Amino acid sequence: MPRQNRFRLVIDEDIYTAASIKPAERAARCRRLLESIMKICHKVVLTRKMEEEFQTFSSSWSRQWRIKMVDKKKLIQDNSSTEDRPRSLEEAISNSTATEKVKDRMLGDCHLLEAALWTDNRVISMDRVREDFENLCITTARIQKIVWFNPDENLDDCLEWLRRGAPDEDEFKLGFNSNN
Repeated sequence: MPRQNRFRLVIDEDIYTAASIKPAERAARCRRLLESIMKICHKVVLTRKMEEEFQTFSSSWSRQWRIKMVDKKKLIQDNSSTEDRPRSLEEAISNSTATEKVKDRMLGDCHLLEAALWTDNRVISMDRVREDFENLCITTARIQKIVWFNPDENLDDCLEWLRRGAPDEDEFKLGFNSNN
């Protein structure tokens, strides 16, 4: 894969938790996704918060996968504190017209968007909070460009997108519907 098509991907903890040796369909999809990421030349980002979630919730299969990613130098660890970063995204969520329940859901996963914004604008997550973030795009333009894939809904599309170099495709961006 050409060097310019290598991206830093933000993977949600729910992928690492689900990717296990269990025969369940979801586990198999998540293993297939993580195995594909390892084979393709993309890298994975782990912030301090994401590392804590990984250590707490990941399966033994995912921990072995992580060791291989470290060995291949395909894991980027960001050890800076989230306190060192601007709080504008959290403020946008808090000031939004969403219900408190929706705000709490978004605040719980806004670290994914923050990591995507300081890397390559790519998130892979099975979390249903995507729709909430899509609605936030109306008032928070900077998150509109983030590509968000849910492998639980469209694994084949996600794998094909990764193989093609994870290009910026409008239909998978959070702001796609807010621009139409």
